[in-house]
Amino acid sequence: MRKMSYTSGSDGEKVELRESNNMVVVRTMKGKTLHDSIQSQGSRQSISKFQVKQKIPRANVTILAVKKTHKDPLRVRNEARKNLKQENNIRFAGRVLVDKGTSQPVIYTENIFVRFKPNTEKKFIQKILKDFKLKIKDEVKYAPNAYFVEAPEGTGMEIFNICKSILKKREVEYCEPELIRKAGKRKLPMPPSIYFRQWHLGSTRIGKRTIRASAQVAQAHGITQGRSITIAVIDDGVDIHHIEFNIKGKIKAPRDASYRNSDPTPKLPDDNHGTACAGVACASGIHKACGVAPASRLLPIRNVSELGSKDEADSIFWAVEHGADIISCSWGPDDGNWWNPKDRLHKTRQPIAALTSDALHYAATHGRKGRGCIILFAAGNGNENADLDKYVSHPDVLAVAACNDRSSKSVYSDFGDCIWVCFPSNDFELKRPHHNRPLTKGIWTTDRSGYVGEKRKGLADYISDFGGTSSACPGAAGVCALILSANPGLSRQEVKDILKLTADKIDIVQGNYNDKGHSKWYGYGRVNALKAVELALLLKRNPG
Repeated sequence: MRKMSYTSGSDGEKVELRESNNMVVVRTMKGKTLHDSIQSQGSRQSISKFQVKQKIPRANVTILAVKKTHKDPLRVRNEARKNLKQENNIRFAGRVLVDKGTSQPVIYTENIFVRFKPNTEKKFIQKILKDFKLKIKDEVKYAPNAYFVEAPEGTGMEIFNICKSILKKREVEYCEPELIRKAGKRKLPMPPSIYFRQWHLGSTRIGKRTIRASAQVAQAHGITQGRSITIAVIDDGVDIHHIEFNIKGKIKAPRDASYRNSDPTPKLPDDNHGTACAGVACASGIHKACGVAPASRLLPIRNVSELGSKDEADSIFWAVEHGADIISCSWGPDDGNWWNPKDRLHKTRQPIAALTSDALHYAATHGRKGRGCIILFAAGNGNENADLDKYVSHPDVLAVAACNDRSSKSVYSDFGDCIWVCFPSNDFELKRPHHNRPLTKGIWTTDRSGYVGEKRKGLADYISDFGGTSSACPGAAGVCALILSANPGLSRQEVKDILKLTADKIDIVQGNYNDKGHSKWYGYGRVNALKAVELALLLKRNPG
C-alpha cells in the first residue's frame, strides 16, 4: 500500500497519508452528475458495488467506498477505476488518500501552495516554477512571495514528489500540495424543544428555577450594543433575508466563497448552521431573537468547500479586506464522539494548510488597519484535547469552549492549553461518569426561514435549542464587538487581555485553575460582557 507524506508549512510538522484500498475518487465533467456520466454496462456494474462516501458538488467530485459485503475491496476498486477511465464524461478516476490517524479521505488536487523567502528575486521564482512545469493560478495577497500554482493535468500523486523537490530549494520557505478534507461544523444533534428566554444573555426565571449562568450581556447592553463594529461569520449559508438581519445597513460585503459571488444565502438542504451562528453573534433583536451585539454589522461569508482548499484562506482574506473587525469560525476538523473515550479521533493531530495559516496571520497583523482582527474558533465538541487541532490552537486564534447553565463544563466541550475563554451553551446528561442534566434545552437564536430550516414544533424562523461550541464561539465574538464598540482603538491583543482579566472564574473546585488563572476546561473563565465593556471604557479614558 502506497504511503505519502508532506511537511506542513504552518508548523513544519510531518503529515502522513496512506492510500486507501477500498475507495475511489471520481471527477466528472463540469455540470455532469456521476449517474449521468456513466454510460457503459461495465461501469454501471462496477459502481453498483460502491456506496457514496463523500460529495463535493462544486468540484464535481464524488468519493466512493466499496460496500462491506465484498471480500476483496482492492480488486473491486481497481476494476472500477479501469472501467470509469473509459467513460467520456469522467475526467478523473483516481486513488484516494486517507489520513493515517483518522482514516478519513484526503483529496489531493494538482495544485500547490508555495512561498519563497522574502528576498527571492522574481527571475529565480519564475525559473523554479518553469523547471517543474508549474503555472501560476494566483499570486497570494495575504502572504509575502506566496503563490497558488497548478501542475499539468495528469500529474496525480507525483504532486507530492514535486513538492518535496521544490522544498529542497534554498529559496523556498514552504511548499505543500492542496489537500482538501471534510469540514465538520461545530454543531450537535439537538432534541425538539419549545421557546424559552435567552438565559445566556442575562439571569432569567424558567419555571420555578432562576438561571444565573449568563455572560452578563444584558447588563452590558446598557452601555453599548456593538454599533459601528463588523462581525464576519464564516460558515455555511446565512439567511440575510431573515427579519433579524434584513434591515438597512446590517449586512456588509456578503460573499459566497465557494461559488465566488455575493450571495451568501443557503443553497443546500443542510445550509442551516450559519444562520444560527450569525443570530447568536448579532441578531438585531427586533422580533424574537437578540444577538450578543445586536447593533453590529454582519459580514456573512458562505464557504462550503472542504478543509484545506484555497477558498478557506480566501474567505479569511475577504473578511479582512472588507472591513471585518471580528472573524467568527464555528467549524474545523471532525471531532471524535464525545461520549466514546475510545474514539481514535481524540488523539489525532489535525493539520492546517499553510495558506490558511498565512491568511489567519495576515488577519491578525493587517486587519483593522494594523490593529488586528480578533479571530475566534469554536474549540470543538469531542471532549478532547483542542491543542491537537491546528485551527483552534493556531497562535493567532482565540479558542472558545462551552460552559452550561449550571456554570460548569458542557460535557462535549474540547479542552486544553489553547482555550482562552468559555461562553454559555447547551449541555447533555451523562450517567457514567455522572454529569448533571441541563436545566435548559440550549440557546435560542435565528433559524433559516421557512420549512427547510431547523425549526421545531412550529417555531418558524427561530430555533430554541442551538448549542455546541458552535454557539459559544459567535457568542464570544459578540462580546468582542461590544468591547470594540466601547473602545475602537484597542489592539487585538488588548481585546484578548480584557477578556482574560474580566472573565468569571466558574467551577472553582473542579476547574483546576493554575497560578496564572488558567483552566484547561474554561480558559481564563466565562466571558463577562459587562466587566469587559467597563474595562474597555476605562482604558479609553485612561490610555496607557
